[in-house]
Amino acid sequence: MRLLRIALALSVVFAICVCECHAQQTVAEFQEACEGGDAETCTNLGFMYVDGDGVTQDLARAASLFQQACDGAYMRGCNGLALIYTNGDGVLRDYTRAASLYQQACDGGYASGCSNLGKMYDLGWGVPKDETRAASSYRQGCDGGDARGCTLLGLLYLEGDGATEDLARATSLLQKGCDDGFADGCKFLGTMYHLGEGVTQDITRAASLYQKACDGGVPGACNDLSGMYRIGEGVAQDIARAKLLRQKACDLGYTEACR
Repeated sequence: MRLLRIALALSVVFAICVCECHAQQTVAEFQEACEGGDAETCTNLGFMYVDGDGVTQDLARAASLFQQACDGAYMRGCNGLALIYTNGDGVLRDYTRAASLYQQACDGGYASGCSNLGKMYDLGWGVPKDETRAASSYRQGCDGGDARGCTLLGLLYLEGDGATEDLARATSLLQKGCDDGFADGCKFLGTMYHLGEGVTQDITRAASLYQKACDGGVPGACNDLSGMYRIGEGVAQDIARAKLLRQKACDLGYTEACR
């Protein structure tokens, strides 16, 4: 199905997560707590070094902190370290090590680790390519509350890869991913309604979903919505708004919108 090919071409990078920290704590306090064996704080400090948030960005230091947290059985730290190895940030890229860490995080109940493991099976990175295992891991992530896992599982149901093709189930999962805050889920669902693939075509609903995805930082959604405003498709024609949305898509890294 054309939609899924588009979706997979645009989707599923392994993004380093934001720090879940308390703003009132100083870096020194984070460091002290981490050295005292607080694995959660080690993880948060690691993300601060990833982002350069209050400290000089240092990906190697982040990797060390994530390792310390993972050694302390804090699964979000294991997932953070896996992301570092997946992207090759501060360490040599090592997909096999990353997959092992995602498995550890997933086994330890960290839902995002399950979704990330599923993506490794989907791509055949560090593990044999296995769409059935990918679907199983995505399902585990989704059941654990990870919206990205729901979205990725929905895409497999859409195409029938690793799961029996089920358009109603795909739509439901993409809607869940969207509702639970994974903006790419809104974009993919919007594309379904825009093209009428798997659902009854609904241009107005597509525009609404593109808007939600664009608000969530998905550049392709901003670009698609720009085109709809430019010609008045599903929305009232508004050339000025179309230009603003196209610029936003460009600013978010959608290079085609920069031309």
